[in-house]
Amino acid sequence: MSLCSQTANAGAHTGWIWNSDGTALAGPYTWDFGGINGWIYLDIPPVSIQAGNQYTVDITTGQGPMHDYANIAGILTDAGGNGLDLSYPASAGVFINPPNSPGPPPLNVMPDQTWNGSSYLRDIVFVPAGSTAVFPVMAVQGNANPIPDGYSSPVATNNTYFGVSAAGGGTADRSFVITNSGTAPLNLTATPRVAITGPQANDFKVVTEPTTPIAAGNSSALTIRFQPSALGLRKALVTIGNDDKNPFYFAISGTGTNAPAPFRIGAATPNLSTGDILLTWQGGTPPYQVQRAMAVTGPFVPIGAPQAGTSYTDLGILKTNAAAFYRISY
Repeated sequence: MSLCSQTANAGAHTGWIWNSDGTALAGPYTWDFGGINGWIYLDIPPVSIQAGNQYTVDITTGQGPMHDYANIAGILTDAGGNGLDLSYPASAGVFINPPNSPGPPPLNVMPDQTWNGSSYLRDIVFVPAGSTAVFPVMAVQGNANPIPDGYSSPVATNNTYFGVSAAGGGTADRSFVITNSGTAPLNLTATPRVAITGPQANDFKVVTEPTTPIAAGNSSALTIRFQPSALGLRKALVTIGNDDKNPFYFAISGTGTNAPAPFRIGAATPNLSTGDILLTWQGGTPPYQVQRAMAVTGPFVPIGAPQAGTSYTDLGILKTNAAAFYRISY
């Protein structure tokens, strides 16, 4: 049979299979791999696995039976779960390297830090020797930037922060892409497929739901709308049930603000000596983009950079044209 693990960590690892009473069933297996971002395989000698029994598999950097990090009480801090058929203790999950723990930390990880937000007890399956594991691999992106599973610090760069919208009527839509880089279809298993929970969940709603299943190598779009009901920071949690990382979840937020004053153009004031036209306006929200046309029917094209203020001077325009027409967008 083969042990299969999905990880991008590189270096020498030790594999063990444990009986439910804590005794070693098989191992140690030395597993040295070079940072493959996907499923990796280690063929092992035959092992007697009994139906109805529970076993624990760990792939670690520890140094011998029961000295692997995943078996040290007090290190594990988050519940594990890969949504497949593997059974392991409820405490399996994210773990840290506390002071005085036996063995060295994994490569490139300082003491007292988490190991890339994952555990060597996750996502390990048995397959017959010589065969290939076929699984989906789920990821989520916003604005073409990755959103890690369990992401908790919303920012605008990956669309998890929705920006500022007027409370009681303003809206902001943000788009996300769910990808499947695996070798099997990715099934979104929950109803609804994307759930929004948390303190201000009612301020967010799914307006474009992803499709399911998502074929291997394909993706599906997700759009969420922010419509704040009150002022201040509004928070929620997006949860996507699936058959890879179940559930996949990440935090989102946005800020409710007072509605802006109605926009109106104040004046277009010509200076006949210089040929300039001074435009002024009120209301709206910056940035503002001034557009100009040589005829009332257009075409209107942007002039100058987007403006943070509420005025713009079109220098010398009356010396080259008898008339000019303007629009201001925001």
